Amino acid sequence: MLLQDYSFQLGSLEVERGSAISHQLISTYMLIVLKSGAGRLLVDYKEYDLQPDSIYFIRPGQTVGMVKSQSADPVSELYICRFDASERLGKEITDDEIHFMAERTAVEYCYRIQQSMLQHDITEQLHAQFIFAELLYSLCKSSLTDASKKSDTTLEKVKMFIDQHFDQPLSIQQLAVMTDLSPNYFAELFKRRYGKSAIDYLTETRIQFAKQQILHSGAKLREVALRAGYNDEFYFSRMFKKQTGVSPTVYIKTRRRKLAVYDFALLGNLLALGIIPFAAPLHPKWTSYYSQKYFSEIPVHLSAYRFNEDWQTNQQILRNNKPELILCQEELLQKEELESLQLIAPVVALPTKQVHWRSQFLWIAEKTSTLPEAKQYLKQYDDKLKHAKLLLHPIINQLGGNVGAVSLYKQRLSKSNSRGTLEMLFNELELEENGFLQQLHKGTELTLNQLQQYDPAVLFVNVCQESETLLHWKKVQQSADWADLQAVRKQQCYVITSDPWREYSAYAFKRKLDQLLELLVDE
Repeated sequence: MLLQDYSFQLGSLEVERGSAISHQLISTYMLIVLKSGAGRLLVDYKEYDLQPDSIYFIRPGQTVGMVKSQSADPVSELYICRFDASERLGKEITDDEIHFMAERTAVEYCYRIQQSMLQHDITEQLHAQFIFAELLYSLCKSSLTDASKKSDTTLEKVKMFIDQHFDQPLSIQQLAVMTDLSPNYFAELFKRRYGKSAIDYLTETRIQFAKQQILHSGAKLREVALRAGYNDEFYFSRMFKKQTGVSPTVYIKTRRRKLAVYDFALLGNLLALGIIPFAAPLHPKWTSYYSQKYFSEIPVHLSAYRFNEDWQTNQQILRNNKPELILCQEELLQKEELESLQLIAPVVALPTKQVHWRSQFLWIAEKTSTLPEAKQYLKQYDDKLKHAKLLLHPIINQLGGNVGAVSLYKQRLSKSNSRGTLEMLFNELELEENGFLQQLHKGTELTLNQLQQYDPAVLFVNVCQESETLLHWKKVQQSADWADLQAVRKQQCYVITSDPWREYSAYAFKRKLDQLLELLVDE
């Protein structure tokens, strides 16, 4: 065993303050410590109620976000520590959440590191690295502590027991007996570990099973209810509607056809038609809205990671689940991928490159026999769009008249290259684009000096949610050139998220309209 096998280098430590953090892809190791407030941390598909006595260990390639646990929660302050480490050291810590046990609290360690890093003296910088080494040592010891491991292992056993025996009558008292804990303490630990109560998890497990039975078994509702652990068919129906938003009968009608969507932009068009597909790509970062809202509604989950990078895995999932029809975008598929997909089920490949979103939407509606629903959706959208123009045009004119849309990715600032963003602002809403930006091609690189020179009155900025970009974005915001921009000085600069602004679907355009009204009119 060599010392370099366990090497590390502290990069930065900062305090993040806010009620929510958008899901972002992490490229370095990261420690997260709750300084004050409350919230729920999202790590990939897991959720954790933030605890003051815990440290959250994030690895490169994971995605992280934060939401409020409850609407009344106070604003959170988090210490976020980024560092590089050897792969061997990263493997020493196996959990995302570690109950921290040391003479000093995690917050104390972070405060001492921060104070040393604020000094520009080389000895203080070395001192920060030394304190960080002590923090990592205590973290590794805490991670290996038998009591902590035993608690997590016991909870995992209870969770597995629920997965295997959900059809039986279960109560908090029965489950707590398995852990040798009091019912109240068990309930608290389970919710802290999994972000939901044991009873909520039991209900979700039962309803998920019921959905699969409804779709695949052909059993009557009473039989499905019994198999899922409900003796009362009517109580089962109430719980089903509470979980899914629709009754079992309506669910059956909307799921008769096993329709699979191969990419998430088409998912937005199907949802606008009121169709929840049988299979679709979902990911907490790349499809955060759909993941949060429809995760339990879509029975079969495909990977949404980086435009079908996992296409062989996705196709194997589809083979196993035998869809009746697959919708995909023609331009996104390689020849081999498309040919392989056609062996699984009939494929409808939509040409989208030069096709307007309205035409795409109507084309999908025609293929799914929902043209009346599509026309009704577009009428409602156009009515809302007309009303939005009446509200937004006077506001934009009052703010200075011309609008710019830019993107930041890593250290590259450019005119927005997003078709969905540019069409929403300048085609749908018919806002006046800044003259200089209008002459540039999509994606043209910009300098802050150029932006200063032509100075859009209102600026929309899409900041990629990954570590290098977010660090550079903080530097940009602290620069004098950025502060001198008219839109920044007058607080007329708005950060817009990739979801929904980079998506090109009927559902995404409605969401963008709602966001603009909230940003400008409500404000």
